Formats: sequence, structure tokens, C-alpha cells
Amino acid sequence: MVRKSTSRTQRKFGPDARQLTAEAEARASHPWAVEAVRENFSKGISQVLADAFVGTRFDAFAARQDPITATLLQGMDSVPTARVLVGNFTLAHTIATQSRFWLEDAIIAMFLRRPREPGAPPPAIYSMSTLGDGWLNSGRSIWDVGEGWREELISRSPWRPLVCAKSLSRADAIVAEEDARLDAVPPKKRPSSWPLFGLTEELDTAAFSQISASLGTSPARPTSVRCNLLIVEPDVGVSNEPTIWGIRYINPTVLQQEATARAERLNVLRLYAALAQEKPLRDPSRITAAVAELVPRPMRRPAPHIDAHFSPKTHWDAGQLWDFIGVPFAAVTAGIRDAGAAMREELVKELRTLEI
Repeated sequence: MVRKSTSRTQRKFGPDARQLTAEAEARASHPWAVEAVRENFSKGISQVLADAFVGTRFDAFAARQDPITATLLQGMDSVPTARVLVGNFTLAHTIATQSRFWLEDAIIAMFLRRPREPGAPPPAIYSMSTLGDGWLNSGRSIWDVGEGWREELISRSPWRPLVCAKSLSRADAIVAEEDARLDAVPPKKRPSSWPLFGLTEELDTAAFSQISASLGTSPARPTSVRCNLLIVEPDVGVSNEPTIWGIRYINPTVLQQEATARAERLNVLRLYAALAQEKPLRDPSRITAAVAELVPRPMRRPAPHIDAHFSPKTHWDAGQLWDFIGVPFAAVTAGIRDAGAAMREELVKELRTLEI
């Protein structure tokens, strides 16, 4: 009976055959993307497993003298064993909180590594950190620096571009109008009354047009804007105008909170305004500002307040995001799987050093 239960658990825990097939195809078609993910995840994991990092965390646990945790560690009567426990706890906690940032860095690496047509001008690439460090204003891009771009950061400030006050007021008014359309429909009738409050792509485009029209000579003020990925792709055609994508990564579950959905909608409008007023980015019709789900999650029907503030133009699911990046998500899971295999070897090696 025990063996049967264990086998069932292993089957449930193990990878799906279709997933492994997709990953094999991704390894063949996008090996550079798989490697970018593996490298960034392995780097993050190795920092957590480093002896100095674990030692610091262990000392912090011991110094805290928590009546439960400290007593538990003392009861092991083995410092090496206690260190492994603290290290594994730290690893699990760090993966839960930091893996998103490892993936964000891997996406930057993908844009740097993906094949380009010979002679094609490179894109300007910005992360949230480089935007806050003033790289957009100085004309410096991650492409110019390469994958060691984090070492070039001077400050850790948030991005606070100067945005026209009139545009900020217009953005506030647009969100308020969207709220009013939703509030006019009784909650019980909302599931069958989407046309009365749902934001269509046409309405979304009209909102951006209002922001563009509001740009002018009114005073500008520093405004917090959140943008995880900014891509400025030069145009090799007749217009000689760049195409710009400003992407804010989100966990879709946070949009279930009305206040958060409203704040993210306002941020998208402010992001659009900030990009539309930049001198090199003057053509608003070539600017995309959107929130995007970073990883695929089980589909659920969007809450009415999400439909009220976002259309498919400004709320991308993970499929849209990875299509834009030009990489199948199976390449991401393949790289993470490789990092996990390497992590297993490190953990086994560490366990073998215990004084049991």
C-alpha cells in the first residue's frame, strides 16, 4: 500500500510527457533561450547555497533566539545539520520570492542573444533598474553594455520621469470614467452586461488618444511609473520612427483586488504618457503600454473590474507576452529544469557532509 501511494505521488510530481516533448522541441529551436534561463536561475541558486550566505542566515536564526526555531536547531545537537536545515529553508523562501527576478533577467538575456538579421540595427533595451538609473535620458541601453549591465548600475532609485501635469489629470479622469461605467451596473447583472462596462480595444485606443492630445506645455512633475521591460525597436523603413513597447509584469491574482487593478490601469496610462512625450519617441501610434502575465496560470474568468479597466490591447496573457519575446515558454521550463538538476547535485553533496 505504501509503495502504491508513493508511486502515485511520484507520477503526479513528475513532468508531463507532453511538457517534456515541448521542452525537447524548445531545446532544438531556441537553445540560447534555454541557456539564458538556466544561467540566471543557477546563478541565483548558487548565491543562496553559498556557504557565506547560509552562514549569515544561520547566525541570524541563532541570534534571534526564537523560542521555537532556536530550540529546534539546538535540539539537533549538530551545527552542520542545523545549517543544512536553515540553508534549505532559505533556498525555498528565496526561490519563492526571487525567481521572478531571475526570470526577468533571463528575458533581458534573451533579447541580447536572440538571432537578428545581418545588418539590422539593434533595439534599445531597458529594465526597471536601468530606467530608474537614468539610462533612458542619457541614451544608454542594455544593448550597449551587454549582460554585465547590472554591474553598471549606480543607483537603485525608482523610475520617476517628468510627466505633463495635464496628462496625469487626464489619466485620473479616464480611470474614474471607467469606474463610473462599472458602478452603473448592479453587481448581480455584471456577468451578463459586459457591453455596458467592458473596455474594448477601441475604447482603449481612444483613451490613449486622449492622453496624447493632453500632452503639451503644461508643467511636468516627477511621477512614479513602473515598467519592467522597455524595448525601442528602430524602424528600417521609410518613416524612420521607432516602435516602442513598455511592459509591466503582473501576477494576475493581484488584479482580483479592485484597488490594485485600478492602480495598474493608472500606471499603464502614465507609462504611455511618459513614453509619448519623450523626444525620440514622438509618434504615439507606435507605442504599446500594457500589463503582462509573466507565467501561464490556470484560466479563470476575469473579475468585472478587470474588464472595466483593461482590454486585450493593454492586458496580455502569458501567451501574448512570450509571443512578443519570440520564445516558447517551454524553453523557460527547460532551463529551469536544468537548473533544478544542478541544484539537486549541490544539495546531495551538502547532505553527504553532515555529521550524522
